[in-house]
Amino acid sequence: MSYYTSSYISDSSVPYSLDGRLISPYYRQPTPTLPQLGGIRHHEPSHLGYTHRSYNCVICLGDESSGGGLCVPTPRCTHVRSICVGCRTQYLNNVICVQGLTRVSCPQTGCHQQFSEADIERWGDSATKSRYYYLIGIRKTALQSLRSVQAASTPRNKRADEQASSEYMRINTKPCPSCAAPIAKYGDGCDHMRCAPPGGCGFEFCWLCLCDFEPVRQDGNHRHEKFCKHYRAIEP
Repeated sequence: MSYYTSSYISDSSVPYSLDGRLISPYYRQPTPTLPQLGGIRHHEPSHLGYTHRSYNCVICLGDESSGGGLCVPTPRCTHVRSICVGCRTQYLNNVICVQGLTRVSCPQTGCHQQFSEADIERWGDSATKSRYYYLIGIRKTALQSLRSVQAASTPRNKRADEQASSEYMRINTKPCPSCAAPIAKYGDGCDHMRCAPPGGCGFEFCWLCLCDFEPVRQDGNHRHEKFCKHYRAIEP
């Protein structure tokens, strides 16, 4: 078979080989990638001479006639229909039930849209929706706990805690008469106190009148202060 070139074909805008055969521009272009196409496309000539583009699911590679037809994953996606209806349901199930995630992104490469709660409620199966709301409940509980901790650590609450601690120390502790270390007394126990080491100095004293307990031990209760209930006057 002979090949001829006309003046039209010899135009530099139409590529051809040295023997005169035309080279289709399609084969001279690099293969388009999935993100560029927004789905896998097939070019089919129509009866009117126009090119009809059909797309395939990015997950199962099925065409528009399978899996309930192709759709846009989320209403907010701006690319072409790139996933079949059946695969969208399975995709949601896998991400939520298997991976345990509640933030589900569009499976289309380069698209960063997320499935909303309304999307999951609309297109997820019963198992997916049940698992989703379970995971959301855990996240809400954890978030509430975190907020409680954060609220407790705010400057205002810290000041309130410090004031409460200071008030407790004022009411329930007394400084050691010897070294001024705070001494706490719990309950209605003995009033004979000791500033215990290693933090204390070892000084012994009366909780009520703060007198040195060594003279009391040697001489008797008249060494307490007179206002102290343990004071006993020396009998004549």
